[in-house]
Amino acid sequence: MKLYKYRSLQSFEFIADILCHERFYAAQYFELNDPMEGLFDYEPGTKEEYLEKIVEGKANLRVISFSKDPSNLLLWAHYADGFHGICIEVEIDPNGFIDYEEIIYSPFRTIFSDRSSQEIENWPRYILRGKNESWYYEKEVRVFSRDKFVNTGIRITAIHIGIRTPKVMVETLYRLSNGRFPIYLTKISETSNCIEVSNEVTQAQSGGRELTN
Repeated sequence: MKLYKYRSLQSFEFIADILCHERFYAAQYFELNDPMEGLFDYEPGTKEEYLEKIVEGKANLRVISFSKDPSNLLLWAHYADGFHGICIEVEIDPNGFIDYEEIIYSPFRTIFSDRSSQEIENWPRYILRGKNESWYYEKEVRVFSRDKFVNTGIRITAIHIGIRTPKVMVETLYRLSNGRFPIYLTKISETSNCIEVSNEVTQAQSGGRELTN
């Protein structure tokens, strides 16, 4: 499965870590940008011990957010620094023992009750795979982990360069890739108003010649 990670280049040390170590940071739910992340409702009278287990489970479960869409203008604007950043293309290995789920978008929060207690170990994951329907455009897929970094089961296959990314950053990214994966310039499609691949960056282009973005 091909997935995409939009990133700003402003804190470049994080990008360098991803590309050099080929690993991704897994965030805790309260670090994510949606203030409603991880919220859930429960029926009156639900045992406190069950609620404590859910809270503890959420705190121990980390997530990496990817999108199925590399061309959405809003994603480039919101998560790639207004087209000054990049979109990292990855391949998820279905046989790599990696835990991932597509986000379920709904206007309602999850409701827990004592009747759900037999499956309480699964509830933190169930809660964190749901988001309000207003986020539907993100087409998010989440990788779940208990580790701070994930470097197995996710392989970087390309870097898509934002249409406003400075040329010096293109050269830097090209050098960091070291031929392990292609670097693509992008453009806005004249027919769909979406982002699409323009051409692959060559060694000559990475040196500051012939770049057109």
